[in-house]
Amino acid sequence: MCRRRPVIVFNTGGLPDIVAHQRTGYLAKAFETEDLARGIAWVLAQRETGRLGEQARERAVERFAAPVVAEAYRAVYDTARSI
Repeated sequence: MCRRRPVIVFNTGGLPDIVAHQRTGYLAKAFETEDLARGIAWVLAQRETGRLGEQARERAVERFAAPVVAEAYRAVYDTARSI
């Protein structure tokens, strides 16, 4: 996503926290290959605008850039230290 590439994934585990359905990629129903294929077709159909890739990049940077992750770790350590 940080390379401006929308992703197509199954809606399982932590992936729904990363991918915003039809905004930064496609969340296919868990283990339903037909829905995964629909997602691939849908993402390919969106390529003309480029907006999906831009939104994927924006989400990756706002949630997973090094300063963001470092701050989240710092907050956890501060909380643990105060216990």
